[in-house]
Amino acid sequence: MKQECTRRALTMAGIMAAGFVVAVSSAAAQTATATTTTTANKDSGGVLTTSVTKNNKPRNTSTADMVIEAIQRSQMRTERLRTTGKLEQFGSEDPFTFNPAQ
Repeated sequence: MKQECTRRALTMAGIMAAGFVVAVSSAAAQTATATTTTTANKDSGGVLTTSVTKNNKPRNTSTADMVIEAIQRSQMRTERLRTTGKLEQFGSEDPFTFNPAQ
């Protein structure tokens, strides 16, 4: 019985250690940024240039156009509810054209 318990404990410890290694390496890959720039000559023959920058953070604030678009979408959903009597379902996306002039 003790041998079975020890084997189970070692197996669980191994699985947890492997999971930890995968999680740490995945997190390290997400936070590491690389900057690769290839200069293209006239005779580069299809060589692509790539550049990764560190400043690709999402915005923390909204613009006036974002607020207006959200209001227009809400008004469209309310109007649809009023006319059809159907509630919006999660994941449903109606066709919407943003009009910044409104």
